[in-house]
Order: sequence, then C-alpha cells, then structure tokens
Amino acid sequence: MDHYRQALMRMRQGDSDRDIAKSRLMGRRTAAALRAGTGAGLAVPKRAHDG
Repeated sequence: MDHYRQALMRMRQGDSDRDIAKSRLMGRRTAAALRAGTGAGLAVPKRAHDG
C-alpha cells in the first residue's frame, strides 16, 4: 500500500507517469490508471501536457 501513497505524493509534486515508473514504484500503465482514479475514485490533478 505504501507504493500507492508514494506514487500519489509524486503525482501531486508534478512527476510524470514515466518518472514514477523509472523510480520502480509502479509501471506506467498502473500510474496512469491511478492518475485517472480508476477503481478508487481518487482525484489527482492532471498535468497540462498529459492530454
């Protein structure tokens, strides 16, 4: 569970999904799903260039 908390913290700091994957917290697809709030109803602000 700690890796989700750390990934959310990094997303709030502005790290991209690719940066999170490089840090080995989780993969890019998992980070993208977390950012989208899939299954958890979480709101993480999207970055301007994330589309």
